[in-house]
Amino acid sequence: MVNNLLQIEKISQKILRIVMAAYWAAASCYAIFGTEAPYLVFSGRLSWSIPSMLTALLLIAHFKSPRLGIAGGGLSALIFIAVTIYCIKALPFNLTIILNYLLLVISSVILLGESIKEMVRERITQPFPKA
Repeated sequence: MVNNLLQIEKISQKILRIVMAAYWAAASCYAIFGTEAPYLVFSGRLSWSIPSMLTALLLIAHFKSPRLGIAGGGLSALIFIAVTIYCIKALPFNLTIILNYLLLVISSVILLGESIKEMVRERITQPFPKA
């Protein structure tokens, strides 16, 4: 029973990471090819697409190196926090947009914690260094 729950957690973490990376890739493509939305923090096509594509690549790179996943999760959370603050201050109060970004902040923090957990697990299970 516990093994099944751990397996479900592992699969759901992978799905969350892939979906979040797809979100950032879509945001990058939208910034390059689409029209600008008024709720984006950055103006200009490259200034929004470069951090979002970098975040997507770092989130996917977690599977090779958890340290890159930590950078991706942290960058994702920081961008979503900045966008949330911008939406609260600059736009007319829209609870739907604010809750959307707060949920994305929470999911980014979950991915950040998962990468930290994976890095700690790798350090604990490494063989002892040779003298």
